[in-house]
Amino acid sequence: MSANSDEVYELYEQLSEEEREDFFHRLSGDLDWVSIDESVPEIDEEPWNLYWHEFKSGSDEFEKFIHNPLAVLANSIEEVDESFHITTNIVNHHRGLAMTEVCTMPMVMAEYETVHVLLYKH
Repeated sequence: MSANSDEVYELYEQLSEEEREDFFHRLSGDLDWVSIDESVPEIDEEPWNLYWHEFKSGSDEFEKFIHNPLAVLANSIEEVDESFHITTNIVNHHRGLAMTEVCTMPMVMAEYETVHVLLYKH
């Protein structure tokens, strides 16, 4: 049995807050993101926060991120939650997303409930 995204979203909407947190945790796992803001004082006062993580292409954690980035980010970056919108850009996509590493940098704009994700394929 398979469900389309509208059916999945409809089911998700029926979950309680506690069930949603459990759903996101089971779906995304835990990731450690490096906060660039903490390392670069010049951007500390900006209205956005920048993070970095290096994924191994083809890994389970990368597959989870590609298929449901919001769940992964909401579970692993405190200021992101399931109400956010995500825009993703892929640099060097012509190299494909299999093999080697993918540098992943989400820019979190909490005020706008938005995350801009840059994936750089090595």
